[in-house]
Amino acid sequence: MTDAENKIEEKLEDGVGANNPNTVNIDSPNDLENVEETSSSAAPEMDEAAFAKLDEMMKRLNRVDDLEREVSEWKTRYVRLQEDFENYRRRTAEDAKEAKIAGAADAIETLLGTYDDIARATDAGVKDPATLIPGLQSVRENFLKNLEKYGAIMVSGKDSVFDPNVHEALQVVPGAQDDIILEVFQAGFTLNGKLIRPARVIVSKQMN
Repeated sequence: MTDAENKIEEKLEDGVGANNPNTVNIDSPNDLENVEETSSSAAPEMDEAAFAKLDEMMKRLNRVDDLEREVSEWKTRYVRLQEDFENYRRRTAEDAKEAKIAGAADAIETLLGTYDDIARATDAGVKDPATLIPGLQSVRENFLKNLEKYGAIMVSGKDSVFDPNVHEALQVVPGAQDDIILEVFQAGFTLNGKLIRPARVIVSKQMN
């Protein structure tokens, strides 16, 4: 053994020797149990307040976990609701487009019938001009009937009383009575009771 090792061993013997008051000699199992009891009794005990605080903290942590799960569920519901709304909006737009096309198809079919009537009236007028005017009058009557199928009705015209709600006076001329329509420049129409175009007329006015 070297001199350095001898010095270290001497110091260890001096610090952990039998005369050191801090040294605990363990010669048997009973001595070991005594040491464990001493260490256990020396440990500071945790009071009830500390346990209560710890328990409250654990409850709060559990509550936070519950809230996080609830928030996650609501987020999922919101995403699904948004997707459902987008699908509904898309379906509504498609249905409206299809309805518009169907309505236009019905109207065009009616107009095609009117075109056929005009063609027949003009062809007959070429052969016999005397039939042209009656033929066109018939076309007009049929056209007005077709408009009525869609809720479009022509407002009152010549010889009726002027109504500012459906008539637009272009000119006022002397007449035997007040507010009598003498001539119609442009027919007016309502659609399902709502005015879509006023009739442009000439109205009479008594002169003193």
